[in-house]
Amino acid sequence: MALLAILLLSFLSTVAGIANKWSPTKNEPKHDPHSPPGDVVIKYPQGSFIVVSCEEQTARYLYFNPSERCNYTVRSVTIYRGLSLVSTLLLMGGVISLANARIETQTAFAGAYMIINIIYWIGAALPPAQHWDLSRLEVTHIEIKGGAPPQHATKMESVPDTYTEALWKAIAVTGTKQWVKEAGWAPRTEAWDDWLEEAEEAALGEPKKETIKDNGPGKPQTLIWSIRNWNARHALSQHLSRMKTGTQKV
Repeated sequence: MALLAILLLSFLSTVAGIANKWSPTKNEPKHDPHSPPGDVVIKYPQGSFIVVSCEEQTARYLYFNPSERCNYTVRSVTIYRGLSLVSTLLLMGGVISLANARIETQTAFAGAYMIINIIYWIGAALPPAQHWDLSRLEVTHIEIKGGAPPQHATKMESVPDTYTEALWKAIAVTGTKQWVKEAGWAPRTEAWDDWLEEAEEAALGEPKKETIKDNGPGKPQTLIWSIRNWNARHALSQHLSRMKTGTQKV
């Protein structure tokens, strides 16, 4: 009975694998030599930003191509349902056969499946970065220096305290405010519009400087972007104060 249970459950895995076999859609965007850089800004719900500096082809490959779509081997709904029915029957037969096996065999089955599930759990618990194969891409880690108010220059490498400071750093890195307006990531008020203008002028007035830090033999180098130290919170507070004063006069 144990041997029969092994055969039935093994066939179950095979049939279920055939019914659900899929492959991702081809993700080979055609490159246009006249395309502009494909830099991408990603905003997270917590208010943090990630700026990806890359070519247009790389941006399409990573973010704008339908790579999440699946091409299933079994496309017929009728065949898929038939395979699901066969899988159910095999599962029931395997469970019944295993229930009539000796207690030693049942214990061995339970231990084997527990070990398999522990391995699956460990795989799922790995950091998301471990689930992606980026071997075809050349990835360079970039660190940001600067961006804080001049009087707090000693804290310029700390994480921004507010959304305003994080937004200013992203603008300083990209050198433009256009993406902020198009994405709607800033309030549509006169004060914020003036602040965005001033932030862009501050970024263009002192563009970021690139340096390379050597991390020692055998370790990849780190690219460092040094941006202007500017008090983004104070500038926004001034614009908000002027808008408030103007409203009171009206």
